[in-house]
Amino acid sequence: MADKTLITLGMKCPRPLFEVSRSIKTIEADGVLEVHADDPAFRPDIEAWCRRTGNALLELRAEGHRFIAMVKRHGPRRASRRDRPHGGRCGHRARSPHHTMRKHPLPAPRISAQLWTSP
Repeated sequence: MADKTLITLGMKCPRPLFEVSRSIKTIEADGVLEVHADDPAFRPDIEAWCRRTGNALLELRAEGHRFIAMVKRHGPRRASRRDRPHGGRCGHRARSPHHTMRKHPLPAPRISAQLWTSP
């Protein structure tokens, strides 16, 4: 049973996914969103979107010219790579000044000077 139903009939790519993304944020974690769409690109789009966002595609079926998808919202967010300390040998965080300093100063730019003499 779905917690919320979203009707995107008549909308063309990428609008149905925008609406799915907006609607999935309004339901609780582990809640189910039922989506009705008639865009031919919806099938590959919703599959890719679920893989990318971590939401589960429970069911995707075609009924005539429309698709019906059941999407389960993922649970609490896991720590991403951005939240962890930098994996370098020194153990500093990625934004540490140590990582932004150059080992050697930049060489002086070559300036070609021309002497102009008056005749």
